[in-house]
Amino acid sequence: MNIIIVNPFGIGDCLFTTPLIHTLKDNFPKHKLGFLCNKRASELIKNNPYVDKLFIYERDEFKRLQEDSWLKWLNAFNGFIGAIKRERFDLAIDLSLAANFGFFLWLAGIKKRVGYNYKNRGFYLTDSLKLAGYENRHIVEYYNELPELVGIKPKYNDLELYLSGEDKRYADDFFTSQDIDRNNPVISIAPGGGASWGVEARLKRWPEENFRVLVDKIIEKYRVTIIILGDSSDKELFPIPRAIDLRGRTTLSQSAALINRADIFIGNDGGPLHMAVSLRKKTLSFFGPADPAVYGPYPPDEGRHIVLRRNLECSPCYRGFRLSPCARNRECLESIDVSEALSALDRLLINK
Repeated sequence: MNIIIVNPFGIGDCLFTTPLIHTLKDNFPKHKLGFLCNKRASELIKNNPYVDKLFIYERDEFKRLQEDSWLKWLNAFNGFIGAIKRERFDLAIDLSLAANFGFFLWLAGIKKRVGYNYKNRGFYLTDSLKLAGYENRHIVEYYNELPELVGIKPKYNDLELYLSGEDKRYADDFFTSQDIDRNNPVISIAPGGGASWGVEARLKRWPEENFRVLVDKIIEKYRVTIIILGDSSDKELFPIPRAIDLRGRTTLSQSAALINRADIFIGNDGGPLHMAVSLRKKTLSFFGPADPAVYGPYPPDEGRHIVLRRNLECSPCYRGFRLSPCARNRECLESIDVSEALSALDRLLINK
């Protein structure tokens, strides 16, 4: 049975799909497994040994083509559908929660289309489960239950991220060029993150100044090397002069390779955190609007993954894929003190 998985969302969401990828390939090792995602997330899926064919869908690119020329859009769209159709997939696992992807899969001639029916958008699905939102259990568990509709039992829970030899060499060469002492801990920190939330990403972030103070206190207390990671938009955040600042200077896969070479990761609720979890790194993370039981490190392991959050009566305020207006000035994140983060890091370093 040839199978395609559709997940057009962010980095974390695609990594949450990796246990499902492994399960499907384990069940059908001699058959083709395709994966459809956006261009950014594809960097972290392209080296997965269980994915045979990668399809990239960029909504904004199609929108630009449509605005420029209907003929260009039509040619690109036909090419996109045709590429999927040529692979002769028998089953699609659609995680998009959107009607348009179900339509795409129908156009591609895939007879069995499984997914969640969110807001009655699942009319192109042949088999579906009703969904109001992800709540009370982790997204990995939601993703893993869909194949059961067609008799496939989940086998794996751990997130998986595979690095290319080129990216591993990049990280090795960087450590050598910086003369980083591997006898002392190396900590990677991503003070940004949450890009899939767009302009609301800042609402998921621990205060910028706190990260700077935390870095100073870590360096004063320990003999460590700290590497700051992030994309070009994160370069506009505060400077951190006592760390190696690589924001905007690495690709996503190079950042993953650097996280892999480090011992501990510190960051917000976002893609880099789940990259670190996928690479079996210890993590310290800050959660505000979203529920870590749903969106946090998975599988949960308090000895390896420490989540700092405030369990306020309004938390979590991100439910049903909607963020409620905040009447408490982000107290859930603002009230987490640097001393708490330092204490949590102590526990991770002791168990290194």
